[in-house]
Amino acid sequence: MITFPDSTLVGKPVPKTAFYRNLEVNAKMKQRFVDNVESITWTAKLAPSTLSVTDGKTVHEITVFRMVLKKEEVPSDVLMLIDKQMPRHTVFVLQHEGKCCLYVNYKEWHDAEQRQFDIVKTYQTAWVKEADIVLNIEGSTMDAVFSSFVRQIAEGLLDANTTDLHTAVMANKEREQIQKNINILEQQMLKEKQPKKRFEIHQRLVKMKAKLNQ
Repeated sequence: MITFPDSTLVGKPVPKTAFYRNLEVNAKMKQRFVDNVESITWTAKLAPSTLSVTDGKTVHEITVFRMVLKKEEVPSDVLMLIDKQMPRHTVFVLQHEGKCCLYVNYKEWHDAEQRQFDIVKTYQTAWVKEADIVLNIEGSTMDAVFSSFVRQIAEGLLDANTTDLHTAVMANKEREQIQKNINILEQQMLKEKQPKKRFEIHQRLVKMKAKLNQ
């Protein structure tokens, strides 16, 4: 079970409409909120004012939302809509019938003035019993705290030997793209009848797999 310091706790219910009433959101997206989300609670505010940490260069505050879902299906489009609006970093604790998972968008500032984010990569834990979900606050700066959160939620997908989070995330994205290319080539090999073309595809596969294992 996740426990944050009392100094960080907010416990404020947030109406679902608060995330789209002032936006040009189509009826389909509004229905996604209705169909998938039971309730949203602003659980915690993690910041230098609530934790014994110093401000970060890129991370200044982390908002933790607890979202009760109507089914065990992560509405990524809904979470993306919420997170794109937030002028701070965000972590979601998703709950459904006694199970929980953690969800985070690794995002970076789009501009030097830090007015708008670009979402770079999304990470989500497996669904587990609510009592077994864990998220530890680690680090002496807000940058370090958020980096730790992303690594915990990524569950081993990020290279632990790469200390810079941006570098680790981009390497993870590259590996995923290489794996997608491998899958495509393997499907092409199964369908290809001409020996010469099959050999060419095989050679490309060998190079791709070698790159993946570097």
